[in-house]
Amino acid sequence: MIKESNRLFHERVGFLIYFQPKSLKEIEYILARDGFDYPVFIDMEGKINNLNHFPKETQYQCFLLDKDNKVLIVGNPEMNPRIWELYKTMIDKN
Repeated sequence: MIKESNRLFHERVGFLIYFQPKSLKEIEYILARDGFDYPVFIDMEGKINNLNHFPKETQYQCFLLDKDNKVLIVGNPEMNPRIWELYKTMIDKN
């Protein structure tokens, strides 16, 4: 999705990826194994969740924000292609 977004929107969209893994070694292994070379934030203490009280369901822990950090869409486009289409439509409008 990051590559597609860069191609479609010419890098007008930034991605912030946060993980709160149970095991630092496991997330490091997965990122290396999958060749994921984008920056990620590792939050072992759960500080971002403590500040924001995210839902427990992972499909609701992904957000599209506008330039003022206002939430436009809630939903994980990796888990639902229709959400990704909605994200793209909203990005194209802004």
